[in-house]
Amino acid sequence: MVPIISEAFRVLSIIGGLALWLMVISVVIKAIESKLGPTGWARAAALWDLFSNFKWFIVTLIGLYVTVYSIALIANYVSGSSIVNPVSFASELLYRIFFGPFIELWRNALT
Repeated sequence: MVPIISEAFRVLSIIGGLALWLMVISVVIKAIESKLGPTGWARAAALWDLFSNFKWFIVTLIGLYVTVYSIALIANYVSGSSIVNPVSFASELLYRIFFGPFIELWRNALT
């Protein structure tokens, strides 16, 4: 792989992973807000925000997975051979984006 592309992918995966984790943190904060609201309507509004944030988190993950799966499937079709398994490729890519940067940071912190 070309070094500039792998470095660019690493930077984009860190940014994407942090954005997805911020979305998870937002869902947790809204869950806490829904329990700590002083009035019933405040708790209901926080609960609605919780469902809204969680919905967008799921939509984002599904959209990323389907996009990567489609790209791998098209690459297999265009090449005429099975270059990569689209399911494992999409799963591994999402894993690397979502957890990879933090695993790398953890390993670097321990050394």
